[in-house]
Formats: sequence, structure tokens, C-alpha cells
Amino acid sequence: MAKAKNNKIEIPEAAEAPSKVKMKVFTHDPCDEHPDLGWSRYWYQTEFDRPTVTDWIAKKCSPGDDPKFGRAARTQALLPPSAPADYTNLEFLTKRFDETLLPFEKHALVQAKFLLDDDEAWHIGYERVRSFARSHFSHRYVVIMIAHIPGTAGL
Repeated sequence: MAKAKNNKIEIPEAAEAPSKVKMKVFTHDPCDEHPDLGWSRYWYQTEFDRPTVTDWIAKKCSPGDDPKFGRAARTQALLPPSAPADYTNLEFLTKRFDETLLPFEKHALVQAKFLLDDDEAWHIGYERVRSFARSHFSHRYVVIMIAHIPGTAGL
């Protein structure tokens, strides 16, 4: 009697496709009471096929296509006192967030946008925002600061 051949088919692993699902967002634009502050809250609608925070932050750090001038003027992570120093590296920090966020957790991040005073050097306003973030948030949460300053990016 003839033996049947084992036709083992190997299926190559497909590269991970970027997620088509986007984070949901609620946006509060600057208003009369707070003309220099707007904020957005981002969350996941599903437990599966989530976009990564790593890609979202990377896009914020490099919003343009030009390798020199399509970059944020300054980026920095402010950490709680108990956080390991490894988390000062934004790529490491965001990848760990993506890898360890529990599937049932829906909250992703909050983005605050501070409009700086045009009459002073941008680094003065940046330090004021940094001081505010450190005193109000970074004792408990990781704060990623990304400065988009038109005309000075890439310096």
C-alpha cells in the first residue's frame, strides 16, 4: 500500500501591518477663560488592533518629512521620583507602555497644548510649562514634553 506524503506547508509569518484603528479623542480647544491652553484625551475603543503610543509620540517628535527641520525643537520626559532612569529614553518608555498596557485598559494619554507668549524667547515659555508640569503632574505620571516652535525646529 502506498504511503501518503506529508505535505507540510510552511506559511511565512507576515510582517505586522500598521493598525487601521485610530484612538478616539475628545478635544477641548483654547477658549475665552484659557486662551493659551487646549487639551485632548485619547483612548482606545477596542481591546484589539490598537495603534501604538510609540508611533503616535514618534510622529509628534517628527511632524515633518525633512530630516533636519521636520523635528520638534525639544523633547523631554519628566518622570516620577520612583521611575527607573531607562524611561528617560522616549522610545524605550513608549514601547514599554505599548507592551505592558493591559488589554482591558482603555485610557491611552492626555495631550495638553500650551501656546507660548510671542513677546518672549521660546525657551522661557518652555521652562515655565516644564515647571508647571513638574509641580502638578510628574510626581505621579510620566510627562512627555514636545516643543513645536515654528522656525526653530532642528536647532
